[in-house]
Amino acid sequence: MNIMISQDIKKHFTVFVCVYMVGFILGIIGTNLLHKEFQYPSNLLGMYFMSQADPEYSAGRYFCRLLENRGAWFLFYGVGGVTFFGVPLVVGGLLWLGFLAGSLLTMFLMEYGIRGLLLGSACFVPQCFFYIPATLSFFFIVYQMSQKFWKRQIIGRKRYQSYIFFLMAIGIVYLCGIFMESYVNYKVLIYVKTLL
Repeated sequence: MNIMISQDIKKHFTVFVCVYMVGFILGIIGTNLLHKEFQYPSNLLGMYFMSQADPEYSAGRYFCRLLENRGAWFLFYGVGGVTFFGVPLVVGGLLWLGFLAGSLLTMFLMEYGIRGLLLGSACFVPQCFFYIPATLSFFFIVYQMSQKFWKRQIIGRKRYQSYIFFLMAIGIVYLCGIFMESYVNYKVLIYVKTLL
């Protein structure tokens, strides 16, 4: 049984990485094409720091806004997992996350050169240590549950209970990521910016 579960995880992980990489490559290509077309400097870090310097800004308010946005996304996907739509949602989500990562990395590289890679990476620290494992686990669980609908399998009450339990556990990890993004990330970015 454990061997079957680990093989299932490996198979899904490989598919997830391939779909993510397709989105990542599309993000790099799309950003390069748009940048050549419009020649628009976005000054990503400048915009970020301006929003943080806003006198109305507070980490608590930012936390609430992130909780609202990420919570809506989390619930939407969680409900999608108990329907036929879970599988395409996960595939679309992986493509979109890959596209965003490729696009951001390319913009940082074009604006700041090689040091942009460090700045771009710093934008995701420390919350990435929570978001990455939580998102992979979340997508895996939603995908697996939705596949049961595609295969027309009967889903018992215990399966629904374990699905809700895992969603709650992953939700707690997401909350830690949101906390880190709201209260810690800004300080990390300021420190990295002073080094460059």
